[in-house]
Amino acid sequence: MTERELIEQQNINGCDVFYLLKVGMFYHAYENGAFALAGLMNYSVRRKRRKGLGKILVSGFPLQSLPKVINRIQEENGTVETIDEGLYAFSGIGFSTDFPVIEETESERIIWKTDIDDSLIHDIIREIDSFEIGNSTPIDALLFIQKIQSKIRNGKIV
Repeated sequence: MTERELIEQQNINGCDVFYLLKVGMFYHAYENGAFALAGLMNYSVRRKRRKGLGKILVSGFPLQSLPKVINRIQEENGTVETIDEGLYAFSGIGFSTDFPVIEETESERIIWKTDIDDSLIHDIIREIDSFEIGNSTPIDALLFIQKIQSKIRNGKIV
C-alpha cells in the first residue's frame, strides 16, 4: 500500500482506524494517525512534502520500536492488526489535533525540490545499510560515496 492509498483509506475510515506503514528503517503514521501516535508515544508530528500529495502530516519511529508501540497501544485498550508485511492498522486510540507540528527543514526542502523518487531513496538507504565499512578500504569507501552521489545527481537507479 502506498502512502497515497493509505491516507485515502484512512479518510474513508474516518477517525476510527489509523495505519503504521514501514518506510525504509521507520514506521510512519499519517494525518490524524500521526496525531494519535504522537499523543500516545510523545513523538513529534512533522509536516512534510510528498511528491503528488503536497504537504502531509507524519509521525514515525524506528523499526526496533514497533513492539514498544504495539504494547503501548494495547495498554490504552487499543487494537493492532497486521494487514501485510510492513503495514499495521491500529484503532481505539483517541487523539487531539491540538498538538505542535514541526515544519520541514531546509534540507528536506532541498530533497523535495530535487524530485528524487521514493524508490531511489529506499534503494540508496538499503545500499548504505548493506555497505560493510569494517571490511572496506578507504578507497572502497570513497568509491561507494561517489556511486551514491552519482545516483542522487542522476535521479535514477544506475
